[in-house]
Amino acid sequence: METISITKGDSRLEILSWVLRARAGDDETRLYMLGLNVENDGQAQNWVATNGRHLHFYRMEDKELFLPLGNARVVSIAKNTLVFTFGDDSMASFPNWKKPIPTLNGAKQFFFDESKEPFILNHTFSLNRGKSDSLTAGVLALTIVDIYRITNRTINGAYLLPLSGKAWVVFGNRDGDGALEFQCGPYTAVIMPLRSNG
Repeated sequence: METISITKGDSRLEILSWVLRARAGDDETRLYMLGLNVENDGQAQNWVATNGRHLHFYRMEDKELFLPLGNARVVSIAKNTLVFTFGDDSMASFPNWKKPIPTLNGAKQFFFDESKEPFILNHTFSLNRGKSDSLTAGVLALTIVDIYRITNRTINGAYLLPLSGKAWVVFGNRDGDGALEFQCGPYTAVIMPLRSNG
């Protein structure tokens, strides 16, 4: 096993902290969902975490910042430090994380009505001691309504919180079914709907 520590000053800390926000919190029955999956696609590494209802991945192209390949157990998460072990045999195979990604299955970008103005999620949700304030709750509710109006999907608002502060282009299938994909440069979030309305 190889232990890797990512600490303050390492540009990977913020990226990996964001990716790990999608992992399952304490689901010991699916250990792979508690960790990080690192895959090489030939030109870059994909850093992936999921809880089965939403998924985050980051496409790292800087070879200087590559991590060991495979599934990593998250040993410790602190504000300024992440510790992983790679090569832990107890980490089962990671699921096919590419399967629900809309753009890999021919999905298109969403637009506002007939104006062909791209639907871009660009809100900041601030948290106060882990709870949203009333302004954040209002912005979050309006965002969920916009997503429903444009995509015909209802999603869990908690999964939008890690998307705060960046401009995300939204993709999905037009039939009102399946996951929504949010892209912002090398960052991608995939959120499964609570229910489909197609």
